[in-house]
Amino acid sequence: MLPKVQLNIILSEQNVEPTIEAILKAAGTETKGDGIIFVYPVQDVIRVRTGERGKEALTYPDDIDARRAAGET
Repeated sequence: MLPKVQLNIILSEQNVEPTIEAILKAAGTETKGDGIIFVYPVQDVIRVRTGERGKEALTYPDDIDARRAAGET
């Protein structure tokens, strides 16, 4: 039995494909057991501290989406 690691990543829609590409590039070894990526929709997200929902709950100051909007990346 090989050790297993599970990553759960919730992303804004525009970051899904770049993230998949990065994982494939970094984690692929061309041997059996490299892993599986599951992509599925998240119905809602709620930030417990503030009660924010949806996109606002996933947004942080200076996150990648904010930097992209400002033309920094």
